[in-house]
Amino acid sequence: MLRPVLLLSLSMALVCTGAQAVLAQQEVDAQWIWFDSGDPAAAAPAGKVWFRKEYKADEPSTGLATVACDDEFTLWVNGQKIGSGGGAKAFRFSLSGIVERGTNVFAIEAMNTSGKAGLLLDAEIRGQGGRKIPCDTGAGWKATTVAPQGPGWLNPRFDEQGWTPVKVIGKHADSPWKEISFAAGELDRFQVAEGFELKKIAGPDLVGSLIAMTWGNRGRLIVSREGGGIYNVIDNDGDGTYDAVTTYTDKLQNCQGLCMVFDDLYAVGTGPDGAGIYRLPDVDHNDVADDVILVTKHKGGIGEHGPHDVVFGPDGWLYHNIGNHAWIQNTPEANTPCRDFEDEGYLLEPAFEDANGHAVGIKAPGGTVWRFTPDGKKWWKETVGFRNHYDIGFNQRGDLFTFDSDMEWDVNTPWYKPVRINHCVPGANFGWRSGAKNWPEWYFDSLPATIDVGRGSPTGVVFYEHTQFPEKYRGATLNCDWSMGRIIVGYLKPQGASYTGTSDYLVTGNPLNVSDIEVDRDGSVVFCTVGRRTEGGIYR
Repeated sequence: MLRPVLLLSLSMALVCTGAQAVLAQQEVDAQWIWFDSGDPAAAAPAGKVWFRKEYKADEPSTGLATVACDDEFTLWVNGQKIGSGGGAKAFRFSLSGIVERGTNVFAIEAMNTSGKAGLLLDAEIRGQGGRKIPCDTGAGWKATTVAPQGPGWLNPRFDEQGWTPVKVIGKHADSPWKEISFAAGELDRFQVAEGFELKKIAGPDLVGSLIAMTWGNRGRLIVSREGGGIYNVIDNDGDGTYDAVTTYTDKLQNCQGLCMVFDDLYAVGTGPDGAGIYRLPDVDHNDVADDVILVTKHKGGIGEHGPHDVVFGPDGWLYHNIGNHAWIQNTPEANTPCRDFEDEGYLLEPAFEDANGHAVGIKAPGGTVWRFTPDGKKWWKETVGFRNHYDIGFNQRGDLFTFDSDMEWDVNTPWYKPVRINHCVPGANFGWRSGAKNWPEWYFDSLPATIDVGRGSPTGVVFYEHTQFPEKYRGATLNCDWSMGRIIVGYLKPQGASYTGTSDYLVTGNPLNVSDIEVDRDGSVVFCTVGRRTEGGIYR
């Protein structure tokens, strides 16, 4: 998956006036509802009402819910308590990682203290293909004034005996609550962890759609553009917002990996000699490449499952990760940790490969991590068996980690492995194979995941080794998920020779097409957005 660059400042403006507010209200398809008794738009009995509705999705990846209620509400989705609110404003909630394939249950407990009463939910589930499933309040909802016993009402296939169809009050623009604005500000589609602020520091008009980024030798941000070259992004007036872009080189295109090592920028992209790793020296430090030197050429072009990033290791070597549709053509050194082999360890024939043709005929070891000398003359195959690990990163202990992708349409098959954070031990084989040959992690010669995160499309990875963020983030891995629209924090804990861990979210968005992520010198985190011609940007 290609990677985007965004910089955001979270500011939830929930009430606005004028033409913009009216336009936003006209775009709200949901209807105000309440329990069917009398005229709730004029007056309703004080007390609680419970509402629910089930929606089916084929392939959800994310979602968003906006709720308004007179007077109070609590929202659950798929049994998870999402949030509460009420009064004269709307509340927005990300459903990333909560909505799922199959039946999704939206359930709301609402309270009327006195006077008129109403509830409005404007929500949707978004699939990876862009399909949107509306989950709005309307005539299909049911309600009760009898408190449900136990959590069953939050789950699918609940017996709704005794629940009645709601009373539809009407569209938002014609309701008694039309002064509540559903207008979304530019950054309102994002939610950040408590205590954080998000700022947009470069828009698509300036930077375009960004795939990867790194820091240059003068502290400037260097980025690669989808369908374009490599550029410097500059803040001339020092106000924290980028205002200029200059060209580092236009001789490389679609670079998925960038790494500055002293005066040399290593870039993974399509250059004068085809797809490969190139070294771009800038000896005079004028932010323009002096030359374009091929380090190694790949078999298989630059693509979503091809050559990805290059990072500088704490041991002074360079490391390079490649998805399962590309290969290094160099001969590994004799003491390389992972050896070539012909047997894929599959005992049954014929092997079931993907019916859509994805990765059919591609043999083990699949995606790989390589170590190489700065001149590109010596190569070691360090770790293998990935599907499409888009980025890699070292922690302060010198251990290497990656964020590997799942095979999305293998969900619910015995060989399915979810998106996961992996500790890249030298010599390890994580067992990717085409189709049903994929090794389950319980195979004795396949390593398990450090942290499973479910569905998604991994992109950028970085470790947070700074002191600006709260203590719990120090030493954590930050992992970008393009399709689910989230930045996942992996909290790692040493366990034996490896690690275990837990995860939560730093940022979620609907959408958040995040492609790469870096830690700035002041300890703030910068990320960008891009991918499949979606809108780019840079955010802090």
